[in-house]
Amino acid sequence: MKKGTNADKKIIYALILLNVGKGSHAEERQSNEEICKVLKIDMRTVDLVKNRFVEEEGYEPLLKMYSTSIILVKLVDRGMDAQMIAIVCSEPPKGFAQRTLQ
Repeated sequence: MKKGTNADKKIIYALILLNVGKGSHAEERQSNEEICKVLKIDMRTVDLVKNRFVEEEGYEPLLKMYSTSIILVKLVDRGMDAQMIAIVCSEPPKGFAQRTLQ
């Protein structure tokens, strides 16, 4: 579930909602820390799900996933990548113990 696909997020969000509330499905309300430990997620994710549940008035809008239109731009091409690897793996210049980002 750590790959971040929409189905995985739905499962995580549903499990968070099931564990934060008190009802017929849960004997007692769990703390955010307990949920984070069990699901191995960040506290921020729990807060985000809880806030979105309240703001969007229910679980259906929360569990409806939208496709993102993020365009990733490559800053380094294969040639430059190979050059950087060759420089990093080579011996540092005399007088320097190791290479720096400069």
